[in-house]
Amino acid sequence: VGCGIGGNLSHMLRAPTLYGIDVHEPSLERAKINTQGKARLYKASATALPFPQRSVELVLTCGLLMHAAEAALPRILKELGRVSAKYVLLVEYIDTTRRAINEWHGYNGILFADNFGLHFWRNNPHYQPLWRRPLASDQGFSGMSGVLFQRREGM
Repeated sequence: VGCGIGGNLSHMLRAPTLYGIDVHEPSLERAKINTQGKARLYKASATALPFPQRSVELVLTCGLLMHAAEAALPRILKELGRVSAKYVLLVEYIDTTRRAINEWHGYNGILFADNFGLHFWRNNPHYQPLWRRPLASDQGFSGMSGVLFQRREGM
């Protein structure tokens, strides 16, 4: 969710089914090229994902939540949990409290670190956290962390 130009999707082309969601049409056009046409791409908001409940094995965000308005976070997080059949992986700037990350590509006030894992869990208590790890800067994840959740059996 928030696939942009498909950079992350291009590393998952062996998946049996691959979806990308973004609101920016030019990014989706580029994602089509970057995924060699192997991803099913949708122009949609993260607040209203175009999938039935529990229809996707793994839901991934990588740099989506850090751009979301604070008021939209609960709806987005509930949607991620709603469509996942098993796992949700958040790759974001994680901190204990919300704070702006200044000067991002020449802009201020559009990028935030927050306790996205805790917010996800509060909005989706039927998930359990499996792990949280800082990700490697040399792989393009400067200061980012991954938080993986699994849907609890029977929920």
